[in-house]
Amino acid sequence: MSSMLLMFAALTGLFALFLALKSFAKKDFCVLCASVVGTWVCFLVLYRLGLFSDPVLIALFMGQSILGVYFMAEKTVPRRLLAFRFPFLLSITFVAYLLIAGMRESLYPLLLFGGLWLAFGALFAFRANKKAGEVFRRLLVCCKNW
Repeated sequence: MSSMLLMFAALTGLFALFLALKSFAKKDFCVLCASVVGTWVCFLVLYRLGLFSDPVLIALFMGQSILGVYFMAEKTVPRRLLAFRFPFLLSITFVAYLLIAGMRESLYPLLLFGGLWLAFGALFAFRANKKAGEVFRRLLVCCKNW
């Protein structure tokens, strides 16, 4: 059976399972999100055990979860924290990469992320300053005005 068919079949099965379980659950949850996460977690474990060989498919499913986490965070965090969208998105993408590839070659990206978080944090801290405040305002509306 092809890797793609196997993952799509697993996603379909988990979707049906979670849809049935949702009627019994005391807490509401997104069936689609749970299915996607459940699928890539299972296949990541199989990949680590040497029983699945297509990390690209796992990465695609992880990317869906990354975007879901990003949009959920965007809806729930205070508006002023939306200025941190870019470093947040890169950071969660990096975590997904580490889950697949491991820790090799992670020092330089970590330094980059540290620098990004510091730069965005400085803009946040000095947003009352006229110049920094203008950049901060542009960060807040970067994804709204397109």
